[in-house]
Amino acid sequence: MADRFCRNCGQELPEDTRFCPNCGTPIQEAAHVPTPDADVPVPPPSQQQQVGGSAPLPQQQAAAPQEGWRQRHPILTGCLAIIVLLFLGVVLSSVYSLAVYSGGERNTATPANTDATTQARSDVPESDAEPPKEAGTKAKPDPEPQPKPVPSVEVLVRREIRSAFGVPEQWVRAINVQKHGDCYQVGVAFKGNTKAEMETDMHNTYQNIYGKERLRNSICSVSMTAYGKLQRPGEQAYIAKVYVTSISGEKARSLNWKRAYDIEYAKVWKVHYIHPAVKRQAAQERARERLKRKIDCLEDRGLFDIDAFCP
Repeated sequence: MADRFCRNCGQELPEDTRFCPNCGTPIQEAAHVPTPDADVPVPPPSQQQQVGGSAPLPQQQAAAPQEGWRQRHPILTGCLAIIVLLFLGVVLSSVYSLAVYSGGERNTATPANTDATTQARSDVPESDAEPPKEAGTKAKPDPEPQPKPVPSVEVLVRREIRSAFGVPEQWVRAINVQKHGDCYQVGVAFKGNTKAEMETDMHNTYQNIYGKERLRNSICSVSMTAYGKLQRPGEQAYIAKVYVTSISGEKARSLNWKRAYDIEYAKVWKVHYIHPAVKRQAAQERARERLKRKIDCLEDRGLFDIDAFCP
């Protein structure tokens, strides 16, 4: 085989080498064979035969910049994709809002068309109008409101008694309402201290019960029983019945309860029982009241005698 020399540096080349040992030039591009066909250019090797710094093909050189730009700038590529998606979302939402607005205008215009249709129907002569519906197709009338239940006489009596005593209600010991024939008998037991306080509670109770016309016409009699604390010398205090009065329904119906403040209850009610201790207490209260008035009259010495009880 003829000698081979490097075309770049002229170094002699061994037979089994592909590169110049002196300058590194590939043998296929720089080999010179001293033959008549040595001046014929040698075709470049394929991509599989190139090693190291061999040049790529033109098609690969055109495609390499595009793929390399996406790989070198992944964040910028993702931002561009997000911008495109946002733009598409804005466009779609605008189209949807426009469609909804247009539909609302159509619905708003519907009542006007209905009114026009109604007006057109009203212009139709009576002969051409639709016949009236049959009597059997009339709408059912609304149900009449049911009246509220009227409370019974017993409920009303208990309500008026509690209202007479006010608060606290523990002053009322018992309330008894029993029906006898066509009327009711009412009994009230309560706690009292002095005779004046007991009589005040009796006044209020009689007025509340007999002041209502329905109760006045439904009650036979009302009895009031007062219980008080008593104590004998050297003994423990105890609770006993001290004052009992009553007013019959017949007597109550003969009075003018619209002017209840003019009624003298001491002359109207019937006293069934009064404890001697209550009598003594009442007498002592009257004596103290007379003494107080006498002292007031002496202190005035006639200068401010406006009290009719002064002598």
